[in-house]
Amino acid sequence: MGGFHRLGELVYRLRWVVIGLWLVVLGAGVYLAPQVGGRLSGGEVILPDSESAEVQRVLEERSASGSEVYVIVFRSEEMNARSEGFRQAESRVLERVRELPGVSRVTGYGDTGDEDFLSEDGHKSYAVVEGSGAEELLARIRRAAGSGELRTYVTGQAAVEEDLQRAAEESIRRAETFALPVALGILVVAFGGVVAASLPMIIGVCSVFATFGLVYLVSTFYEMSIFVSQVATMLGLGLGIDYALLVVSRFREELARGSAPEAVARTVGTAGRTIFFSGAAVLIGLAGLFFFPFPILRSVGIGGVLVVCTTVLAALTLAPAVMGVLGERINRLSLRWPSGAGGRSPWRRIGALGMRRPVFTVAAVAVLCGLLLYPLGDLRTGLANARALPASAESRAGDDILREDFRYASLNPIQLVVRTGGDPTTAESLREIRDVGRRVREVEGVDGLRSVYTVGERAARQYAGRVAEARRQAEAEAAARTDEVVDRQFERQVEARTDQAVEEELAGLRERYGTVPPGAEEEIRSRTEPQVRQALEQAGARRKIRAEVEKQIRRRIEERLPDLPEGISAEGEITPEGVANFLDTEAARENEQLRDALETFVAGDAAVVQVIPASDPYSGEARRTVEALRELEEPEGVEVAVGGLPAQQHDVLASLFGAPLLYTGLFVLGATYLTLAASFRSLVAPLKGLLVNGLSLAASMGLLVLIFQEGHLSGLLGLSTTGFVDALVPILTFCVVFGISMDYEVFLLSRIKEARDAGATPEESVEEGLGAIGRIIASAAAILITVTGAFAFADILQIKALGIGIAAAVFIAAFVMQMLFVPAIMKLLGEWIWWPSGRKKG
Repeated sequence: MGGFHRLGELVYRLRWVVIGLWLVVLGAGVYLAPQVGGRLSGGEVILPDSESAEVQRVLEERSASGSEVYVIVFRSEEMNARSEGFRQAESRVLERVRELPGVSRVTGYGDTGDEDFLSEDGHKSYAVVEGSGAEELLARIRRAAGSGELRTYVTGQAAVEEDLQRAAEESIRRAETFALPVALGILVVAFGGVVAASLPMIIGVCSVFATFGLVYLVSTFYEMSIFVSQVATMLGLGLGIDYALLVVSRFREELARGSAPEAVARTVGTAGRTIFFSGAAVLIGLAGLFFFPFPILRSVGIGGVLVVCTTVLAALTLAPAVMGVLGERINRLSLRWPSGAGGRSPWRRIGALGMRRPVFTVAAVAVLCGLLLYPLGDLRTGLANARALPASAESRAGDDILREDFRYASLNPIQLVVRTGGDPTTAESLREIRDVGRRVREVEGVDGLRSVYTVGERAARQYAGRVAEARRQAEAEAAARTDEVVDRQFERQVEARTDQAVEEELAGLRERYGTVPPGAEEEIRSRTEPQVRQALEQAGARRKIRAEVEKQIRRRIEERLPDLPEGISAEGEITPEGVANFLDTEAARENEQLRDALETFVAGDAAVVQVIPASDPYSGEARRTVEALRELEEPEGVEVAVGGLPAQQHDVLASLFGAPLLYTGLFVLGATYLTLAASFRSLVAPLKGLLVNGLSLAASMGLLVLIFQEGHLSGLLGLSTTGFVDALVPILTFCVVFGISMDYEVFLLSRIKEARDAGATPEESVEEGLGAIGRIIASAAAILITVTGAFAFADILQIKALGIGIAAAVFIAAFVMQMLFVPAIMKLLGEWIWWPSGRKKG
């Protein structure tokens, strides 16, 4: 009597206690499950110890704590974005946004005059909003933005993550609404009875709620991804129903031979043991996610391990306890009485068909898998963005407009963090930042850059231009008045000299005649004034007056206008010293736009250089630009780290398909092999299992390439083709499906081994095994395909791909491999399949 048999006996004796404990667990799960969604994070993938993650930490420290970035896109079919009406309408919206609690900064065309904020067609613009408050802030921004004359879209990474979370929750609700009734129908057909069919549904639902309760608890101290909810639902329902299906089916067989207590014990001793090793195989696959240094994958691994443990526990305790309570009543409301494992069932005939011409069957399946494998040769991977959402989602629609009508790469630049060993605004640091910028501009794929130096240089040049223009205007105004002033002062000299000459001559007349004859003064003045004027002209009096006037004007202009800082010329020549000197001026300190720009490009003792790639920031070209930037030789004494969205994508993809993937593969394959070897006491059977699983998985991956990369069936499935397969999907599919599809291998081999140990020939044992378990495998696979396939109609691209990938792999594993390929292989191998345990007589 084995340990599982004794467990069955114990569960039967304590059946009411077991059911009571599960009711408590279920109640807690039902209470906590609705709160789980708010505790899950978005789908952003960051490699914590990478160079790009270090840059991200520097950028976050620079900005306000918890700051998120949103982008408001404005659109009008009638008004031009430069028109007064458009500008006023946008300004009214942005004023309302600025007043929202949590908003720290709003930047747009009206604040900067930067043409990048305006679309190429002239009918759209955008503004960047920074703040904190997550979902509440997003809702407030959308309300404020949507109450104006312009059509608005609120997007940005924070908005995309919020929309992803809501779409994920909605997808789960829709999938459950579709999958549960269909799964119940399949169970009713499989068992021919309503009571028996209801038990697997109860186990599956209990597994899901128990898992969500545990996920809630784990999320209090570890960040969990939105993908956890999908994996928990898929596996909880799929595996829970599958395992309960196996247990209930075996219980009904055993119940036909004896009492309920013994039937429970024998069921747990046989089917329970199968479920334990099957669950171990699934758990091994999911545990492979722990080898990846990504919180998002590790959280899915944690969620997967939790759901497998709760599902196996429910199948080994709750299901037997309920069956023990029901006893013969499990066959109530039956549509037909089960025929048992014997007879020439269709599954037995299918197995015989595969063994009749084994070489042909193996070759045919290999050709089919080869056709599906072929697209894998052109596999391209990337990481999802707003396009993972449906086109109707607001953040996706706004992102599409930014891609099509704006300089999209400038919104997601490559970020360089440059450390010069000192204050980035000193002349020496600015010179080194300028030199880094010059080297960066020479890299292929770079379309432009922005830094504290370029911003300071542009502001200094604009300042010099304003000063020069003010000087030209002052000089022009002075030149217009110079002639008038010179003429006036010259006339005053003429008048003064004339008065003096006239007075001297009149004094002589008084001395000579004692009086001045009438009319003499007028006659003297009319004669003297031209003479004085001519004398002054000949003496250069007018030229001297002009020189003095111009000297005074220049002095007044110099007193009124500031001097240009050293290193800045009126002709626009700027040196690093000039930029540093300008940044230290009062004019620079009072320039609000310049202060905001400096906050963007200065992070403590580091400078930020934004490099704008010439290609889409999510593309392979942008990632190659990142590689080229990292290969640049740094100036002596300068440290440069490359980050930003393209660099994050580069680091994540390099790590996903690097050593962690190799370690995961070795662990999953090795641990699964050892588990199966221990279960079946064979070294060959596990190898056959790994081959079958590998072919099923590879074929499903090829199907994903055809659909999501090449776009086949995209219209039917309602998806947008991105030109690549999301990099997380193959990894998640491998780790999730490898163990699930191994379930069917364990189910079938367990029954074949039972027949073999009872003395059947290899061919007979295969036929008997398929006859006994074929209906269970088909029903379990149909249910799992229904549950996972329901996610093919999810709103999120990754979830859609994950659902299709899992459903396809399960279909191939169950209906092609287990029904045809495995019998053919076992026919060819014969007794060698059980080597080295040898044949047992029964």
